[in-house]
Amino acid sequence: MGAALSLYRKYRPQVFADVAGQESVTRGLLGALRTGGISHAYLFTGPRGSGKTTTARLLAKAINCRQSVEGEPCNVCELCAMANEGRLLDIVELDAASNRGIDEIRTLREQVNFSPSQGRYKTYILDEVHMLTKDAANAFLKTLEEPPSHVVFVLATTEAHKVLATIASRCQRYDFQRIALAAASERLRQVLAIEKIGGVSGEAIEEIVRRGDGSLRDMLGLLEQVLSLSSTSQVSADDVRRALGLARAEAVARLSGAIERREAGAILGVLGELHEQGIEPHAVLSQLTELTRDGLLTQAGKAGRENVAAGRTIAVLSRLSALSASLKQALDPRLTLEIGLLEAAHAELLEGRDALVVRLEALSASVAALEARLGAGAGAEPGAAVRPARVPESAAPEPEVARPRHAQATAAQIPPSRPAAPARRVPEPLAVEPAPAVAAEAPVARPAPQSPAARAATLPKPAPPPELSELEEPGAPEAPVDELAPDASVDGGLWLSVIEGLHREKPQTAAFAREGRALPLSGKKLRVVFSKLHTFHRGRLAEPEHNALLRKVVKQCYGKDVTVLLEEEEAGPEGASKTPVLDKDWADKAVREDKTVQLVKETFGGDIVRIE
Repeated sequence: MGAALSLYRKYRPQVFADVAGQESVTRGLLGALRTGGISHAYLFTGPRGSGKTTTARLLAKAINCRQSVEGEPCNVCELCAMANEGRLLDIVELDAASNRGIDEIRTLREQVNFSPSQGRYKTYILDEVHMLTKDAANAFLKTLEEPPSHVVFVLATTEAHKVLATIASRCQRYDFQRIALAAASERLRQVLAIEKIGGVSGEAIEEIVRRGDGSLRDMLGLLEQVLSLSSTSQVSADDVRRALGLARAEAVARLSGAIERREAGAILGVLGELHEQGIEPHAVLSQLTELTRDGLLTQAGKAGRENVAAGRTIAVLSRLSALSASLKQALDPRLTLEIGLLEAAHAELLEGRDALVVRLEALSASVAALEARLGAGAGAEPGAAVRPARVPESAAPEPEVARPRHAQATAAQIPPSRPAAPARRVPEPLAVEPAPAVAAEAPVARPAPQSPAARAATLPKPAPPPELSELEEPGAPEAPVDELAPDASVDGGLWLSVIEGLHREKPQTAAFAREGRALPLSGKKLRVVFSKLHTFHRGRLAEPEHNALLRKVVKQCYGKDVTVLLEEEEAGPEGASKTPVLDKDWADKAVREDKTVQLVKETFGGDIVRIE
C-alpha cells in the first residue's frame, strides 16, 4: 500500500479557474490561449507557494489539449490525461538549482531542436531560474531569444531581481501575488467540503491561513497536519496552535498586558509557563509581535489619549523587531527573550534614558572644563585680569555727530564728581587689558598696581577728548562686551558630541578620538592633543580613512569648516596641563579688535603698548 497523497498534491488545480488568488495571471494566459497568441517564453515570479509551477503545468497542458474550451484544458483527451499523470514527454521540468551549469544548458540547447513526440508544442519549465550561473545564463540567451517554433519556455523564480536583465527582457512576465486571506480561506473550505470534514471552526481556518503566510501549499500542508494530530472531530484555534507548537492566545494576551503594565514579575511568569509547555522562544516572539501590531493598527486611527498609546506601542514594536533579529543568533534564546521583553516593557523610558545620558555626559564635560578654567583663574597672581572689565549696559557710547576738540582737556583733568558716563571715558579698560597667560608659561614679575590716573599719565600725549556733553546723545546702541577667551566648557561639550557622532558612524574611529583632548577653538583651527602614551591612537586617527570621517563629524558639530590639528601634548614642569590652553594670538587679536579698547584709543589718541 503506497503512501497517502498529500492534500496540496491531491487538490492541485487542473484548470485555470481553480487557481486561487491569481485572477490577473490566469485571465491573461486564457486570453492568449483563446486567440492563439502563445509567446515563446514566459517568466513567472512571486513568493513561494503562490502557484507558479502549477500554472506553468496548466499552460503546458492547455497548449497541447486537443479539445480545449475557451483556453481551458479539457482533462479528458489523451494528452491531458498523460499530462495529469506526468507521462507526457513534451513537458520537461528542470530544476535550475541543481541543473545550473553550462553543461546542462548545452544539453538543453541540443534537445530543443527535436520535434515534439506527441503534442504540438514542447514545453520546458525551468524552476528557480535565478540559480543559473552567469555563464549558463549567457549560453541560454540565444536559444531563449530565437527558439524553434515548436518550443515554449516557462521560467519560474521567487527572486526576479536576480534574473539577468537580458533573460527577463526576452520573456512575457507575470507577477504572482500572495494569496489573499479571503481567497485562501475559501479554498480551504472547499477542500474540507470535498473531504467531508465539518468540525473545523472558522477561527481554526483563519489561524491556519495566517500561519501559511500567503502560500496555499503551506496552508494545505498545515491543515493536513492539524487534522492528523486532532483527537476529536472538532478542531478549534487552540488545537491548531497546539499542533503547530504555538502558545495559546490567552497566554500571549497576558504577556502583552504585562508588558503594557511594566510588570516584570508577570512577564517572567508567563514566559516560564510557556517554556514548561515546550513553546519555542521564536514562536512566542512571533505571536507577541503579531498581537502588538494588531493593537497598533487599532490605535493608529484614533485621536487624543489613544494616539499617545499608539506612540508607546510603536516603541514596544520597535524593540520586538530588533529582538527578532538578535534572537536568531542568540546562544541562549530563552534568556535573550526574557531580557528583550523586559526592555520592551520599558521601551519609552530606555529611549529617554539614552538621550538623557548623552546630555548628562555633555553637561559633565562642560562643567569640568568650566571648573578647570575657574581654578586656573583663581590661582593667578593679583593684578592679572582674565578678561577686560565688563562695561555696564548704561555706559554704551553715544553716536558722534559733532566732535569739537579742547586742547586743555586731558585724562587727568576729568573731575571725579562728574556724572557716571563721562567718568567711564577714562582709559579704565587699560587697567585690565591683559589676556590670561598660557598655563604652561612661567610667572613673570609684575610691577605694583598703579592708580588709573598714574597709568594714564604714563601714556603718550592723547588728543583732546570730545565735549563731555556731546558724549551722551540718546538712541546709541549698547557696546557689546567681547569675550576674549574661548569658552572651554562649550568646546568640551562639542568635542563630546564629535565622539558620539564618530561612534554612530564608525566605533573604531571614535575609540581613537576618545583618547585625545580638544583645545578651545582658535579661529578655524581645532587642536586635538594626545599624550605620549596614546601616540598610536594619534597616528591611526591621522590615516585618511579615519581623518576624513573626523573632519566630516567636526564640521557637523561645530557648524563650519574647521582644520583639525592632531598634536602630541607637551608636558610642563609638573606634567601635561589638564586645563584648556588658551591661544595667545587669538587673545591678542581679540583685545586689539575690542570695541571698548578702540573707543579709548580714538578718544585719547593713544595706542596699545603691550598686552600681557
